[in-house]
Amino acid sequence: MVNIKRLLSPTYRLPTKFWEVPSGRDNFLKEKEYLRPKWIIKYLKRKLFCWFFIQKFGRVKMLNKIEREHKKILWINWAAPSLGDSLMDLSARIMLKGKDVVLLTHPKNSTLYKRDEILSSVYDCPKVLLNEHGKDAFDIVICDAFSPRVFKQKRVVAPNVPFVGIYGYLNGFEVHRTYFAFSRMAELVDLPKDKLGSYQVKPLLYNVRTDKFKRSVAIAVGGEWDFRTYDKWLPLVDSLLNSGFQVGLFGSKNGGEDANLIENKNKTVKNFVGKKNLTETINELSKYELFIGADGIDIDRGTTTFNELIGLSRVMADSAREVIVLVESNKIGKKIPNLEIPWQQVDYLVTDDGLDDNTKQAIEQHHVTVICAK
Repeated sequence: MVNIKRLLSPTYRLPTKFWEVPSGRDNFLKEKEYLRPKWIIKYLKRKLFCWFFIQKFGRVKMLNKIEREHKKILWINWAAPSLGDSLMDLSARIMLKGKDVVLLTHPKNSTLYKRDEILSSVYDCPKVLLNEHGKDAFDIVICDAFSPRVFKQKRVVAPNVPFVGIYGYLNGFEVHRTYFAFSRMAELVDLPKDKLGSYQVKPLLYNVRTDKFKRSVAIAVGGEWDFRTYDKWLPLVDSLLNSGFQVGLFGSKNGGEDANLIENKNKTVKNFVGKKNLTETINELSKYELFIGADGIDIDRGTTTFNELIGLSRVMADSAREVIVLVESNKIGKKIPNLEIPWQQVDYLVTDDGLDDNTKQAIEQHHVTVICAK
């Protein structure tokens, strides 16, 4: 009898080398989500596409390791083009230091990696890469996922080069992308255990300033919908300033009105709302401690959001000295689908006095300090 669960294991397998990867896999397996037709069909379509057009009926090898003789590497980072996802997925490139690593990534992200210390060159157009390097000029290709959008790039620039995958066929549940990247790369390069202490599990961006303000807080103001937007910043900012903190305001144009009100009342506040592009924003955010307002709090998992573009929040949390989650008590316990920041990354949760003792104790079991403001 065919074991369906084992047959579909590439869609839910997590790397296990050294770092445990926080994820929603347990619930995915418990609820037998892997048996849903949409996941089975997606897997089979990708599997067939890979076999026919990428492996060419087995003539092009799918490898399990990046070997020492693989000196020149092409990394195709195209599956998840959002800024945060890209930074997390490429975070483990530090393990490839000393190799000639060429990056092909989405045009909106390519400028972030132009001065990278690991990457020898960066491209956002496969035709330009092809013209400068030639076809099949690499020893191995890293495909961030086995999806058609990634494989289409490989077919242009390196159709006959062996390849490995980061996510492979993984699908259907959230993972902590930074921990996943490090654990998977450790598998691929067969990282010795005595080298484990050489790496910090965090996103890597070399053209970001590393100097940090002391006692500093970055506040993300504004929001797409009023019912999900925190609106009590003025007294909080006053309290922070009176306690000796530096405060910076961040966000897009929908937070402009709130930011101007805060800035007009407190001239020492730095207002970057709607004034910085993504690269500049990350440069500024890297100097601050971080407050994150959340759409909901899952008592078992961490902060949650309706927004599927959650990568940037995770990157900011990874780069901050401390992560402080500010949320109204009526949002705690809300079941919202997307895991934003897992409890492992949260230092403090600040809420109002509407939080009941049982819920407070349940959150504290995750080693989070809970502060209930009166």
